[in-house]
Amino acid sequence: MSYVRNAINRLASKGLGLAAPTREEGQTLVEYAFILVLVAIVVIGVLTFLGGQISSVFEQIADQI
Repeated sequence: MSYVRNAINRLASKGLGLAAPTREEGQTLVEYAFILVLVAIVVIGVLTFLGGQISSVFEQIADQI
């Protein structure tokens, strides 16, 4: 498999635009996915603990309307 990758890299270095994706691009995507998952977990946790209070605030607002 390394022969194929070397051949692609040689072609890419000649300016043919056939560069193989690097591992760093995939690593960045995984890092963004982890950040998104962590943010989702935090939001779900906050809504779980504060859900009743938020609901009562909305009910008070609806009652006043």
